[in-house]
Amino acid sequence: MTMLNHAREVILGVIALTLIAIISSMWFTIDATERGVVLRLGALFRTAPPGLGFKIPLLDSVAKISVQTNTYHWEMNTYSSDQQSADLHASVTLHAAPDQVAELYRRFQGLEQLVKRAVDPIVKQQVKVVFGQYTAVRVL
Repeated sequence: MTMLNHAREVILGVIALTLIAIISSMWFTIDATERGVVLRLGALFRTAPPGLGFKIPLLDSVAKISVQTNTYHWEMNTYSSDQQSADLHASVTLHAAPDQVAELYRRFQGLEQLVKRAVDPIVKQQVKVVFGQYTAVRVL
């Protein structure tokens, strides 16, 4: 009987820990500088404002997107119109509009991917185009 009681206690303990884990994963918090994107089975379901939010455990997950102003930096080498090499530093400051977070997530899955896939190529190309219009002497 003692072995059966011990097995029962172990099973009840495992069930209790599982229930605690499921219940504790029902809520999430979003910081004031973020917006949440609630994903149900990986698909965009809704957005979440700052504060306490609730989700269905095991079905929902939450991706947090910063709406703070962020500055991204690039270091690159390019050439002037007279073919003089120059090392340049460029930066872009941007932020995600809180009311556009769902669209941002739908298209890019986050701010870092937006910068990597959309902003980075434009910055690199435009810096080369603009710098390439001037001679090295004129730039200095």
